[in-house]
Amino acid sequence: FRPHWLAVTNPNNDRISAIAAANGNSNIVWYGENNGEIYKSSNALDAVPSWMTVDDNGGTNPLPNRYVTRLVIDPDDSNVVYASFGGFSPDNLYVTRDGGTTWSDITGDLPTGLPDAPVRGIARHPDDPNRLFVGTEVGVFETMDGGVTWSTNRYGPASVSVDEIVFMHNSRTLLAATHGRGIYTRNVGSSCTDLSVADLIGNYFATFTVTNGTPGEKVAVLWGLKAGSLNVNDTGGWCADFGLDIPLSEVMQHIVVEGTFDTAGRFTDYKMVPGYLTGTRILIQAAQHGTCPDSCMSNIVDQVIE
Repeated sequence: FRPHWLAVTNPNNDRISAIAAANGNSNIVWYGENNGEIYKSSNALDAVPSWMTVDDNGGTNPLPNRYVTRLVIDPDDSNVVYASFGGFSPDNLYVTRDGGTTWSDITGDLPTGLPDAPVRGIARHPDDPNRLFVGTEVGVFETMDGGVTWSTNRYGPASVSVDEIVFMHNSRTLLAATHGRGIYTRNVGSSCTDLSVADLIGNYFATFTVTNGTPGEKVAVLWGLKAGSLNVNDTGGWCADFGLDIPLSEVMQHIVVEGTFDTAGRFTDYKMVPGYLTGTRILIQAAQHGTCPDSCMSNIVDQVIE
C-alpha cells in the first residue's frame, strides 16, 4: 500500500514545524511554521481546504516570531489551543480560549514560572484541563492551575532536554522522550482529594484539611522531610508519591494524621509541628485508604516550616 499525498496548503518559503487536529473532528486542523506563523482550518478534509490566519508575523501578530515547536488542541474544547515556541526567552508558552482571537502567556513568573528555555512538548491531563505538563530544554514541568504556577517537583527525568511529552492513548501514563537520555513513563492519575495546610509553624498546631474524599473512607496525611522520592505503599494500605528521584531510604517520612472522611467527604485534624523542623522544606500529601497503586491522592503541599 502506497499512500497518495495531496497538497492542502499554499507553498511558501517557510516549513511547517507543528501540526494538530482536533479530537473527534478532523476538519479542525492547526499548523505552525518555523518563522512563528500559525494558520487554522475548519474544513481540512475538503479537497481544497480554506485556511485562516492566526498569526502572520505582520498585521496579525499576537505571538512571538519564533519557531513553533508544538500545537495542542484541548481534547474537550477545540477553541482552546496551546502553542509553544523555541528560543531562550521568557514567553514560550501561550493559550487561546477563543479559537485564536486572543492569547495569554502562561509561562508564569519566577520563581514559580517556567525557565527561559525552549518548550518542545505539551501534554494536557485527560481528567483536568488545568493540569498541564511541558517538556523543555531543561526537563519536565507541571502546572495544576492552568499555567499560573509551575513546578519541577513531580514527574520526569532530571534536567535534560525533553523532545516530546504525551499521554499514551486512553491512559494516564505520561511519556517523556529525552534528547539522548532515553524514554521515561510515569502514571499520573487524578488527584482525587484536595489538601490544604494552615499554620505550618514550629512549636505550633498546624491544621490539615482534606476535601472531596469518599464519605466513611479512611484518610491519612503523610509528609516527607527531604526533597526526594517518597513512594509509600505499606501494609496499612496508605499510598503517597512525591515523584522525586532519590531512594526511599534517604527520605524521613511518616503519617502525620489519619482518620475518616465525614458525610461531606471532609476530614480535618491538627498536629503539633516540632520546633526543630523550623526552616525545613516539607512535602505533604493526603491519601485515601486502599487506593494504591491507582494514584488516588491529593495535590502536594510544598512548604518551608516557619
